[in-house]
Formats: sequence, structure tokens, C-alpha cells
Amino acid sequence: MKKIIYPSTENVCSHSKVAVLGKFESMHKGHKFLLWQGRQRADQESKELLVMFFSQREKDNFYSLEERLMFANEYKIDYALIFEPTKENFTTKHTEFEQYLKDLGVTDIIVGDDFRYGNNREGNVDTLSKQFSVQVINEQSNEKFAYRTSNLIDAMKQDDLETYKEIMDHFNPGSHGSTFGGNPLAASVASKALDLIYEDNLISNLINIA
Repeated sequence: MKKIIYPSTENVCSHSKVAVLGKFESMHKGHKFLLWQGRQRADQESKELLVMFFSQREKDNFYSLEERLMFANEYKIDYALIFEPTKENFTTKHTEFEQYLKDLGVTDIIVGDDFRYGNNREGNVDTLSKQFSVQVINEQSNEKFAYRTSNLIDAMKQDDLETYKEIMDHFNPGSHGSTFGGNPLAASVASKALDLIYEDNLISNLINIA
């Protein structure tokens, strides 16, 4: 996976690309479905796959950028477009962003129906459709709730583990419960400490000096 820092176009080949656009802050089921659709379309059309990520770990980002890239790499991404949420980047005109995607070789876009971009969020699915072949993916959900980050946050606030698990669909080391659920490093250190207490007969020594 090659990284591109917006608005750079350095070291990007001219091969046609399918772009999956979004923030990808939590890598929940809906995000995974977008990535899967992108990989399928890129393979079908013999194009490269580019995925957009916000770089900064904000309050709604459940994982660091590197963690999200690691999860996403399961879909064999060719390019990760890293968008830094600066004032300058957020004031980019939607037409400038569209031209930038063209300069990267993007011909096809896969995006959620609520995607917005550009200054004042003026860009949307309709403006993208005028420039690219766009596949809109409707919000994924089950019979109870939609797979979206806001619902993840609500589930965490309410200690609703079942909803959290259903939306995320995975628990990775460090993502939840590691402090009490058997962090491998902490468990190894604790085990060695217990061995030393037993081997050096520290309990008896403590009784003697108490």
C-alpha cells in the first residue's frame, strides 16, 4: 500500500483507479462493506484501488491511522489517500477536489449516500456523478439500527456491548477490555512476578520481617 498525502500527486502512476471515499474513523461493518465493494469493482475492471482516510485521531476515531490502515489492508488497497483535517484542506473547493482525483487517475468512485466534501460541504454524490462513474452504497443496517459511528458512540456511553459488537463485528487486541481481559504483555509480566514470589519464598520472608 502506497500513501499519498493530500494534495500531493507524487509517485502516483497513471493507471486508472477506483476510489472509495469516506472518513473511515471506526472501521465498522458499513466501512468494511464499502471497502469490499471497492475491491470487487477494482478487480472486475482491472483498476487500482485507492481509499481515502482522515489522518488525525479525533474524538470519533476509534483507532489510530496506522491501525485503520492495517485493518483496511485486508482488502489489498493500492493507495491510501491521507487527508489531514486542516483549515486549508477543508476550504478546498469541491471542483478542485474533483480535479485532484482526476489527476490521480480516478475514474470510478464508491461512496456512501451521505458523503460531503469541499468548502461548506458543497460537494456531494450529485456533483461527483457529473465527473465520475459513481456507485452509491446505501447505509448498512440490521433490523434494529444502522451501522454508523454515532451509534457506536451511543452504545459505548450506555455500556451496550451487544450493539457495539454487532456494529464493529470484531474485537482486536487493545480495542476493548485489554486492561482486564488478558493483555498478553501484562499477563506475561504478572506471571513472572508470581513465579519470583514463589521461587524466592518472599511470603515467608515477609512474615519474618513484619
